[in-house]
Amino acid sequence: MPRFRDWLRNVYWRLEDIIDPDLVDAHRFYADVVRGAIKPGAVWLEVGCGHDIFVPWAGVGSGADLVDKCKLVVGIDYDHASLKKNEIIDNLVVGDLLNLPCQKETFDHVTANMVMEHVADPVQALKSIDRLLKPGGVFIFHTPNYWHYWTFLPSLIPQKIKNKLIEFVEERAEDDVFPTFYRINTVSSVEEVARNVGFKIRALHRVSASSSGSIFVLGPLIVFHLLFRRLTRLKALENFRDNLVVVLEKESTSGENETANATSVAVPR
Repeated sequence: MPRFRDWLRNVYWRLEDIIDPDLVDAHRFYADVVRGAIKPGAVWLEVGCGHDIFVPWAGVGSGADLVDKCKLVVGIDYDHASLKKNEIIDNLVVGDLLNLPCQKETFDHVTANMVMEHVADPVQALKSIDRLLKPGGVFIFHTPNYWHYWTFLPSLIPQKIKNKLIEFVEERAEDDVFPTFYRINTVSSVEEVARNVGFKIRALHRVSASSSGSIFVLGPLIVFHLLFRRLTRLKALENFRDNLVVVLEKESTSGENETANATSVAVPR
């Protein structure tokens, strides 16, 4: 069975090279955005950090080099078992996005990779992040686009069945899959929530994703999946791309330096 799965993955990669080559995968794109934002001496909060900052299969490294150049990095996740596997971040906190146990205006950056789709109340979540960010600080998140059919159709499936499909396609343990709500997963919902909380949208990227595991579900239909992805390269269809990578900026307080890194930080352990 493993050899057959490997063969199917190779088929996927060959088809992708023919139908939609030179794609910059969404996970790689997100990593590039984060790497471009995090400066030496930064104070950084990684929300839903789990095992890694960046997914291993994206080929972008673990993010350990980013952590090393920062003044302080804190990882927060409500799954204690997952946090125990994280060997990159030293300061790890068990908690959730709506109750982050850190001081006000502590962080230069907050990031979240494939987390916001699991947030039931994005307005309250962004208010919490706003409280933690310094003036001029940024929140960067990567999340599925609800209007891509690969997200929209599964959202109609009961969670238990969806968990099994994800386990099969992505080879993730079922206890590593969490309920999804998709309440800040469209361009319009991002704009609305950001406006309600008072964030400025610095960038909102619609990005396509590469997933060899999709061939296990789609079989020969993977050809149409890749053709559709190729079509979404057109500007007119960009709102149907797989993922969103969003950069939100907290309003700066008059007279304060947006890039200042010096801060007094108290982080619970």
